[in-house]
Amino acid sequence: MQCTNTIGPHDQMVRICACGMAYYCSGSCQRMHWHEHREECLENNGPWDLNGEISISDVVFTGDIVSWYISDHKDEIGAQLSKLNLLPKYRGGQPKQAVLHVDLTDLIPPLPTHQINVQAKPASVPGVVMVEVCLRLGNLRATRWMPFIMPLFYFGL
Repeated sequence: MQCTNTIGPHDQMVRICACGMAYYCSGSCQRMHWHEHREECLENNGPWDLNGEISISDVVFTGDIVSWYISDHKDEIGAQLSKLNLLPKYRGGQPKQAVLHVDLTDLIPPLPTHQINVQAKPASVPGVVMVEVCLRLGNLRATRWMPFIMPLFYFGL
């Protein structure tokens, strides 16, 4: 994972915020990013705003599974993304925002699945794929944004 704060310099190791939505490499990076993160930080409601249904360790493990899945299906995802024309080829065109949805609700074969959606609005972060995960917690199905994005060049685009 990378530090959520975009201003460096950065340490090598990162630690996760109690809300599960941000990673920081140092206390100074966390303090610099706090003015932005505090609007979305829901640490009082437990990781991922699920009122204690999961732990920080579960969030990290889920992130590892999603990262593994993306790495293992990199070529397939890249081929699907290439058909979407996310980056306009003409001047003034608006780039589209791709969202990779990884479904972990059924972990027995056929194992995780994914789908790629394109948001109707212009890309909030051009050149990257936003990543969200859907998981089952007992009777609850929860969909949450992952605290990382994947650059299009990772998929060869």
